[in-house]
Amino acid sequence: MTEEQISSLVDTAVRETLRTELALPAHLGDCTLDELNVSSIDLVETVVTLEQRLGTVFTDSEINPVRTVRDLERLVRSRVM
Repeated sequence: MTEEQISSLVDTAVRETLRTELALPAHLGDCTLDELNVSSIDLVETVVTLEQRLGTVFTDSEINPVRTVRDLERLVRSRVM
């Protein structure tokens, strides 16, 4: 999986979870989860979506430090590259 594919996968998962009418930045990579108003439940939903699409499971210890969309991308990258 390329860097662009990973970014797209994570971006899509976050956008699907948020299902918001609010305008989101074109590129979410540099956004913090707080800036996007991602709740802990939203984060869990996003991670579950990524797990299903990748056929993997992330541990709590891997998810706990996630604070930005870029952190999610790094998490995915750790599994696919």
